[in-house]
Amino acid sequence: MRQLGPKRLHWGHWIIISIVTIVIIVLAVITIWILIRQGFAQVATTLTIISILVAIVIGLPSLMMGFLQWYSSTHSDTSKYRDIQSEPIPPALPSAEPERPHPSGDLPPISNVPYQRNPLFTGRDNILTQLHDTFNASEEGALTRRQAISGLGGVGKTQITVEYAYRYRNDYQVILWARADSPETLISDFVTIASLLNLTEKDVEDQKIVVNAVTRWLNENSGWLLILDNLENLETQKQAFATAGLPMISVDTKKKELIGNFKNAGQAWCQHPEEVNVHDFPSEALARAVPYGIYDVSKKRGSVYVGLSADTPEFAVAAIARWWEEEGRKNYPQAKQLLILADAGGSNGCRPRSFKLHLQEQVSDRYGLTVNVCHYPTGCSKWNPIEHRLFSHIGLNWAGKPLRTLETMLNLLRGTTTTTGLTVRAALLEGTFEKGQTVSEDQMKQLNIEHASTSCRCAFFFLSRASYAEVIF
Repeated sequence: MRQLGPKRLHWGHWIIISIVTIVIIVLAVITIWILIRQGFAQVATTLTIISILVAIVIGLPSLMMGFLQWYSSTHSDTSKYRDIQSEPIPPALPSAEPERPHPSGDLPPISNVPYQRNPLFTGRDNILTQLHDTFNASEEGALTRRQAISGLGGVGKTQITVEYAYRYRNDYQVILWARADSPETLISDFVTIASLLNLTEKDVEDQKIVVNAVTRWLNENSGWLLILDNLENLETQKQAFATAGLPMISVDTKKKELIGNFKNAGQAWCQHPEEVNVHDFPSEALARAVPYGIYDVSKKRGSVYVGLSADTPEFAVAAIARWWEEEGRKNYPQAKQLLILADAGGSNGCRPRSFKLHLQEQVSDRYGLTVNVCHYPTGCSKWNPIEHRLFSHIGLNWAGKPLRTLETMLNLLRGTTTTTGLTVRAALLEGTFEKGQTVSEDQMKQLNIEHASTSCRCAFFFLSRASYAEVIF
């Protein structure tokens, strides 16, 4: 039985400490006497001083603590200390916030949420309300709404998502859950969803056909909630788009070229050497070409739009919009989403506001697309597919060949091919694109943009319509 009160040491402890102190003093005295007999008086004096100090350091605190304990035991009232087990622990005070009942409820008949509702879930009402309000915001021409729940592990992302699915289950006819931590698990869960939806393609061995069937069902139906668990890998998103047969493009601006009788780096076989200027002064150039490249990852087809103005976000978006008008909508007639892979800097970087503004207006709103933009981290531009699948081959094709006219440049771009099937389209993108365009805070607030949970500022989605919802965490 443990008592509350001053903590004491047993008297035996003080006896042991005293004995040790006396032994040390006796040994010191004997040693000093021997040293004096042997003629080491100076050493004996030093040792005497050390012994006295040791005795003070060890003995004095022990004597003081013993005295204090004796004094407290003879002058204190221990009756005020009671046994902690003698009285029951009082009940906890009631919570200031009244407990809100959580009816268990059943999910819709078509549902594969792998978790049960937590009956002890509390709080986070502001997050759940915000999710619900965003998903149910009425906007003309809206296609889909995405919300990303991000945070460190263990903060309750899964609990929030599960609670949302159960709390607002009456808003949806179908609630689907897919693990997106790897391409394999995502495809596997999409195959399971195909069986859950009882699609005719559910038993097809080719998983790509099954995934396409699920994607087509999602595009053609409304009233569903799709939860993607742990979608934080760029490669997973690329694999998901490729498997679903959705358009995925890699974009970037190639090195700007002076058009004129200038040397072009590299070597080329010819019967007679090309005579070019020994300098490349911009003032003597016919034009300064800005080639903006778009590489269709699935089709292995490149498009290069050459501008004669500045390399601005407006120019980059104009090239993307023209590509979708001429190529994208023809090759992907059923697509409702577009994935863009881009560098973190430059005209299509993650920081320029005007890139987001023009992408919303010229692509997402105009064509009714959900535009997914994923930026590679700073310093990782060489992992962007366009660098080694398009630009490198263009550089080899026109190596050592002067770009004397715009037509010469366009023909060399169009003539770029590889044995693996690369083809390139090239066209002139006319227009003046001014530098220094600013986008106000009010304009940014009007954008229908959602940041993903991956690399925060370097991944975002543009959404055009909202008739069904997705949750990504």
